[in-house]
Amino acid sequence: MQGVTILAPDARAAWETAYEADGLPSHSWHYARGLQSAGLDPRLAVVEADGARMLLPFIERPFAAPDGEVLDIATIPAMSGAVLSVDSLAPLELWADHARRQGWVCGYIQLALKNHCLRDLDPDRIVQHNIMIQFDLA
Repeated sequence: MQGVTILAPDARAAWETAYEADGLPSHSWHYARGLQSAGLDPRLAVVEADGARMLLPFIERPFAAPDGEVLDIATIPAMSGAVLSVDSLAPLELWADHARRQGWVCGYIQLALKNHCLRDLDPDRIVQHNIMIQFDLA
């Protein structure tokens, strides 16, 4: 199969099925429900291309643009990011196409450490940085 499927927490069975094979703890439906209780609206993207699958939990965020408000996306607050089932850039390329069609102005995603294909990315198409944000939960 090839394509992008976006799941909301109300699609629990589909979310849990997608999560079972390759998901990390912060990709779980239960984690998403916790984010909902904190006021976020999480989604799980299942991106399948050329025999590889990417799981990407994300949220849409409003972005004030000069010509009105548009949306961008970001991975959910967690210690993990998108995960690829096998080393392949195909799901990332399909996701980029999907993001353009959605009109998102930015596509900030954190990739899980177990992904090795990042060394093959065109350095002009991705910005890598290492910033840790700490939230005071006291």
